[in-house]
Parts: sequence; C-alpha cells; structure tokens
Amino acid sequence: MKTLEVRDLRSRIGNFDLGPIDLSVEKGEIVGLIGPSGCGKTLLLRTIAGLQEPLSGSVTINEDDVTFLEPHLRGLAFVFQDNALFPHMDTHDNIAFPLSVMKDREADAKVSKRAGELDGLSDYLDRWPKELPAGMKKLTAFARETVKKFNLIMLDEPFERLDKKIRIEMRSMIKRMLMALGESVLIVLNDPEDAMAIADRVYIMDSGVVLRQGSPTEIYDEPDSLFVLELFSV
Repeated sequence: MKTLEVRDLRSRIGNFDLGPIDLSVEKGEIVGLIGPSGCGKTLLLRTIAGLQEPLSGSVTINEDDVTFLEPHLRGLAFVFQDNALFPHMDTHDNIAFPLSVMKDREADAKVSKRAGELDGLSDYLDRWPKELPAGMKKLTAFARETVKKFNLIMLDEPFERLDKKIRIEMRSMIKRMLMALGESVLIVLNDPEDAMAIADRVYIMDSGVVLRQGSPTEIYDEPDSLFVLELFSV
C-alpha cells in the first residue's frame, strides 16, 4: 500500500516551475529527494504538505485525495530545516506543544517516552532552544513532530549546517529512530553519503523535474548520465 502518491504535480514559486512530478512512498519506506541546491526539492515537500498551492496534479495520502486539503488535516510530521522551535518554550514544552493543543492528558508521559528514545534528549528537557547544541535542536524538532499521530514523516535537509562528527552521529540516530517507528518517510538530502546511509529509494531531481529513481546502490553502481555520476559520487 502506498502511503503517498503524487501524480503529475506542478507548482510554481516566482519564476521557478516544478514538475510534472510523479512520486510515491510505500508503507514503511524511507524515500530520499536528492539534487543540487535550488532544484525544487523543498518546493516539492511544501506542495505535498499543502503549504504551496499546486497548479495541477494530485496528492494522495493513504488513498485519500488531499490535494487541496488544509495542511493540518493531512496527518504529516514535517520537520523543517530551521527546526522552527518556539524560543519562549523549553524543550519539554516544545515537544509537548501538539499534544497540548489537542488537550492530551498523557502529554507528559508521551514526551518523556519520545525523549528517552532519542539519545541524550532527556537531559535537555528543561533547556531553552538558545541553550541547545545544534544536534539537540534537531532532535527536539523531530520529537515534537513524531510525538503525535501522523501518516507520513517529512524532513527537509535534517543534516545541513551540522559539523561532520555531529552529522554522522545524527544520521545514525535518526536512521535507528525511523526504523524503530516503521513509518513512511520522505526526506530531502544534499549529500549522497546521507542517501546511502538513510534511504531505501531515492529520486534524483534537477531544474524542477525528476531525472531518475531507484535504490541508492543501483544509482551508485549504474549512473545513467554524467550528471547523476557527478551528483552521486561519494
């Protein structure tokens, strides 16, 4: 069963045209979007999430057409590149925010459980965002989005602006977490090493369109163009 299916999707921001895009994510699959900066990866995520209105095409989640549904009704866990943490809330309250909105009586227990599953985050529950190391900010944003019920996790360049050591640790940690959750994931990546480590399947994009899709190993072993070879070399 497909958690996400995108058909003939087109969108536009300024003078940049996205699409047409066909894309799918199977239940429990981790799918990566990889391509050079400015190729349309984030715009695609935002259009799927309902934050950018499409020009044409369709977005289906769990076989329901959500193309023009409000973003908060799509059941998405969307972790933005800049984390989007509330500066006036500590880590606990940032994670608990979506549960507080729903008046969930088990919010504290769920926050503690999720923080405990993310290496070291439990030690930072009383810290303000400005006091958190870069890796802990990312984990807080991840915990906030996945502590609630969702259909699909979407992550926009989660490893950007992290130094190499933290990046490798974070990549391993998030991979373990995603595998433990067993949920469907669409993740934007810029580094082929991240794609090889994280994704079951990848879509390679350039200039607003998909050039190729397949497993990272297939694409690495058998690039079908000079662009793909140069992009996916590690």
